[in-house]
Amino acid sequence: MTDFPFFHLTGFTQSSGHEPAEFIINLLAGPVIAWGLAAVAFTLLLVVLHYARQRRRAHRQLLLEKQVVFGFLQDISEAFEGDMDLEINELLTQVLYYAHRTARAGGAAIYLLEKDYLHARSITGFLPPLNNITPEAVEGASSLSEYVSAELRAHPIQLGEGLVGEVARYGKPILIPHATDDRRLPVHPHELLVFSSVMVVPMRFRGHIQGVLVLANPSDGAPFNQHDIGLIQALADQASLALHYARLKNDLVEKERLDRELDFAHRIQQSLLPKQLPDFQHLDLAAKSIPARQVGGDYYDLLRPDDDHVGLVIADVSGKGVAGALMTALCRSAFRTHAKGVLDPGEVLSRVYETVQDDIPEDMFITIGYLVIHLKTGCYVYSRAGHEPLLYLPANEDIMKEIEPAGQALGLAPDVARFRQMIQTAAGELAIGDRLVLYTDGITEAMNRQEEEWGKEQLFEVIRTDRSAKSAELQDNIIQQLLRFTGDVQQFDDMTLIILSVKP
Repeated sequence: MTDFPFFHLTGFTQSSGHEPAEFIINLLAGPVIAWGLAAVAFTLLLVVLHYARQRRRAHRQLLLEKQVVFGFLQDISEAFEGDMDLEINELLTQVLYYAHRTARAGGAAIYLLEKDYLHARSITGFLPPLNNITPEAVEGASSLSEYVSAELRAHPIQLGEGLVGEVARYGKPILIPHATDDRRLPVHPHELLVFSSVMVVPMRFRGHIQGVLVLANPSDGAPFNQHDIGLIQALADQASLALHYARLKNDLVEKERLDRELDFAHRIQQSLLPKQLPDFQHLDLAAKSIPARQVGGDYYDLLRPDDDHVGLVIADVSGKGVAGALMTALCRSAFRTHAKGVLDPGEVLSRVYETVQDDIPEDMFITIGYLVIHLKTGCYVYSRAGHEPLLYLPANEDIMKEIEPAGQALGLAPDVARFRQMIQTAAGELAIGDRLVLYTDGITEAMNRQEEEWGKEQLFEVIRTDRSAKSAELQDNIIQQLLRFTGDVQQFDDMTLIILSVKP
């Protein structure tokens, strides 16, 4: 039989044994497979295109985040250039701007840790209050935005309290993707004050918490995720570094300002002390005061009640620094007012107390010793308001006498009447070669590295040993011996000495 071309093409011949039905099936199978392959290829193309779009979006997001981070770092570095002061609030505003932009947050705030409380120092956007509020308060607010901001600032958060306090205490970030069911967040009586998603991130530097960054309610509706919190944590860490050094810089500026003011106060206080002691015919005088700080609470003065007498006053205020210096200035003014024409030291002390009693703080008191000497006869009278005893070393004796009439410190007696009842006066007469020493307890209570006090006996020994020295020489020797004893230990208390010797 002659073969037909069609059967040659299809591979179907009469001798092949195939039926016509099988031929038809084989004929239709080719297009079905082709369509199936085309569908699979189209599906794969859609997947590839979707993946490509996701990659492009992710790439754009990364570029945006890179731009934000580099912009933040550039702004921070520029803020530290030059010698200008870095304003903390300005820095916090910059941090919030970039955090708010990066996280797409509807509202954000930075809480700074001050002692044991966190204070909302910078706020942007619309962040619902983190404390419970009443419907009446919301309804009565003229502006919801201003009310919310005021609420955040008006309620400091204690360390460990709520989400912010917890993050500050433990230094770990908290992510709440879906905040509506989280009981740690307050439920507010207004639809605009609902939390949808929240991030709370610590601002930490070298293990120390500087503050806490709070972001809430993404503007695009998508909840915050781990990528968001990782990025914001990195931003917060960089901000914490900047904040740490901004605080250091501002503290340095403030310290320099205070140092200038204290130096000025030191010069004023030194100007209130006698610039040079008079040279009396029969009295050799020396006096010195060494404050433990730039300004101190010790004070001494030389007064002239009349032409025949000289008065020596020494005082020690319990408060140190500026507070003590102010009280010494007040005492100096009162003494110079009341000592004129009054030869009874107890009466002068009573009048001084009457003048300053209302100005002495409850936690402060003042000890004073007041010695009045007749320049011609050498007779003296001494009263003290709780001060150290007057030391008296006679010319031909080795036993140091402590003259300690009764009297209570200013600020401890309940009133002037009681002060007058308690105060007594000791009297005596000086001879050639006799020596008197007035001092504050900063001399005898100075300590060495072993926390041992220099003590009265050491002071007595130097005075006895240098019996023939002039007053200024003895004063310098006492200070040298004292400093040799204390070594490199920092001076704790003010030290004041007045030395008087009777010369021929």
